[in-house]
Amino acid sequence: MTESFSGKIKDKLIAAKRKWAEDGRLMTGAPDAERANRLPPGQRLVTDWPVLDLGITPHVSADDYQLEINGQVRKPTTISLICRMSRPKTIFTV
Repeated sequence: MTESFSGKIKDKLIAAKRKWAEDGRLMTGAPDAERANRLPPGQRLVTDWPVLDLGITPHVSADDYQLEINGQVRKPTTISLICRMSRPKTIFTV
């Protein structure tokens, strides 16, 4: 059975978590103003993780590659890699 926090207890919990964030408590990695080498909280850089594959990397040419978007979408479509790469690059910050 899960009970939700309410009232003063919830406010106290939120205030404590805000203070932890301000203090950088439980954060990993180092500050990175350029955001080039940043790790998400609680994660660390791993350099010896195994690469799991079948030993065969298929070669697909840019002419043959297609991204198919279908299923529960309003307008199913297929986009070639050449078409996708020719479109402008857009970065969204959330």
